[in-house]
Amino acid sequence: MTQPAVLLNAPDDHRLLAKLIPLASDLTAQSLSLFIAAFAVGSAATTGTLSALLVEIGGNLFSDAIQKLRAKDQRGQALTRADLDELLQHIEQTRLADSLTRAEVQRELRALNARTDLLVDLVVLVPAQTARQVLDALRAQSDLLTFSVVRRLTDVVRSAERAELDEIKVSLEELRRYVREAQGRRAEPRPVTPPTHYFISYARRDGSDFADRLHDALERDRYDAWLDRRDIPPGAEWDAAIEAAIENCKAFLFVVTPASVTSEACLDELNYALSIGRPVIPLMVIQAELPSRIAWRQYIDFTSKEFRFAMAELRERLRAEEPQPLPPEQI
Repeated sequence: MTQPAVLLNAPDDHRLLAKLIPLASDLTAQSLSLFIAAFAVGSAATTGTLSALLVEIGGNLFSDAIQKLRAKDQRGQALTRADLDELLQHIEQTRLADSLTRAEVQRELRALNARTDLLVDLVVLVPAQTARQVLDALRAQSDLLTFSVVRRLTDVVRSAERAELDEIKVSLEELRRYVREAQGRRAEPRPVTPPTHYFISYARRDGSDFADRLHDALERDRYDAWLDRRDIPPGAEWDAAIEAAIENCKAFLFVVTPASVTSEACLDELNYALSIGRPVIPLMVIQAELPSRIAWRQYIDFTSKEFRFAMAELRERLRAEEPQPLPPEQI
């Protein structure tokens, strides 16, 4: 894929990482996400912009390995899988992967992401066929990203897959600003506010009718239900409205259908709800396999019992899982 001219000013380390990513095609999404996060930490360490906490977990040590690769790349030597393996081994030896999952470290990573354009540059700099793998890796590290950022990056990947380079050129700088601002907000501890409603996540292709019926039934029972088609006002930014609604929900009701368990948008909503600690209640409406992150959760079965009996079970679950506001350190 020919790269957009607007990316000629992308930092060398962003280009270096984009050369390494195609060598990692056999890594799981989770492993690749940790590698990207570790690389971002090591890269920042080489410029002296690393926070004390990220230095403490070994980010400055990882920077030495990055500097070696940077020198090799500047000499015009091709990067190999052996170079990638050396970095992966270093991550394992320093236990950096374990540290990157700590809540306070993730806040620092969000702040780091807000100061750079790495996430945006990466999905555009890598070959088009690799961009989807990068996006899946970023989704696996959903604790670091807001819902709206994931959706914006998804749009970029789709444009890259369609080779709509003019569209990318026009929107890239705006996207960079959006990601920096959104990641900056995500890096700050959030005010503790009481949750207000029950969020209904569904796929329009096969879940719209049930979502409407569920919404009306909850409202009749004096539960405040939130449904995108009814609660997003005209002119509002769709993704930002959904993000805010998930953050302020008492529980996340996931309508399980064949379409919802394969929908990027539905899974992004689900992952975001899980990443900020909202209770998730699966509702089996059309038989389908639960997504892996909630496969162990007990679902409410609307397929084998009358709607009113399943609703009675749901009301009982809602009473049992009435959440308390999250403390700032967990958000």
